[in-house]
Amino acid sequence: MYAVNCNIFLCDDSDCGDDCRVVEGRDQVEVAPDMGIVYGNVRDANGEDFETDLEAGTTYYIWTNIMDGTSHHIQDTTLTLFDSDGTTVLAQNDDGPVGPVNSYIEFTPTAAVQQATILVAPKPRQDRGTFQLQVSVTQP
Repeated sequence: MYAVNCNIFLCDDSDCGDDCRVVEGRDQVEVAPDMGIVYGNVRDANGEDFETDLEAGTTYYIWTNIMDGTSHHIQDTTLTLFDSDGTTVLAQNDDGPVGPVNSYIEFTPTAAVQQATILVAPKPRQDRGTFQLQVSVTQP
């Protein structure tokens, strides 16, 4: 199971059909724990933002998947989890290998966080390409 938002992801490289249109100015999608794979695309050094709601006392596992050896996938990512204010860093990780669990965060909030932001950014600032993001309450 995976979620696709064709307007956010620039018509998903033509996978969304001929009627897809790109909505300018939208660069954020909401993800829920255990909703499956969400596809993203790093277009610049700023990366891509995702929103998620976090319940107090629940441990969340957030990670990117990157396919090795493909020309359209980003080569490495960094993950930063921000509080709902968008500036307070709750957790970071940038040392994962290419593969099924690239960058990885394990985080248990002490208080609920509505609209926490997950920033997926390129580890080498010039790197661009697609990736898969997952948020789960089950360890990968």
